[in-house]
Amino acid sequence: MKRTLLLIGLFAFTYVAAHAQRRVNERDLTGVWKLVIDVDKDEVREEIEDEDNIVAQIFAETVTDFAFNIIEKIDIRFEFLPDNRLRVEANVFGESEVEYSEWRINKDGELWISDSDHFKVDDDDDDFWLMENGKLVSFEKQRDGSKRNKSVYLEPVK
Repeated sequence: MKRTLLLIGLFAFTYVAAHAQRRVNERDLTGVWKLVIDVDKDEVREEIEDEDNIVAQIFAETVTDFAFNIIEKIDIRFEFLPDNRLRVEANVFGESEVEYSEWRINKDGELWISDSDHFKVDDDDDDFWLMENGKLVSFEKQRDGSKRNKSVYLEPVK
């Protein structure tokens, strides 16, 4: 019995450790990363079907299909450079644009990316990134201190 409980405990610990978010380290950020917006199309369609108004349903489906098509045509790449510089290259409908920003890793191992060229975290900033299964996953801090996965992540480009 003790052996069985020990094996179950070991399995549970291994599973939780493998699936937990972990701190971001500077060495994790090497290379180029691609932005992925992970929207569950089936879930969105189910919510649309729950709408009672048929006109609203048709409109929502049209807008949703349009949005999904746009998301598929956007390619955004991040490159974390030395001195906390961030190179962001966006390719949208064949047009390419490069911008630079800044990044920081705080004491909790959270990666923060600035929207501007001058890094500043203020009360409006609540988005950060953690490492999860080899990807940088975006989270949003909630008012109660918890965090919510935003279904957006960066995956390394091979």
